[in-house]
Amino acid sequence: MKDLKVLQNAPFTNKGNVVELFPDLNLWNGIKGVINQINANAAV
Repeated sequence: MKDLKVLQNAPFTNKGNVVELFPDLNLWNGIKGVINQINANAAV
């Protein structure tokens, strides 16, 4: 997932947006960190 903006579109928004699903920003930041790590590993 190169662009996290895709998370703002269906099917990711069918149950609510990111803020509604992850009101704890620390949790959301952790998820973004994992996605970024996967992307970094895939690029190598």
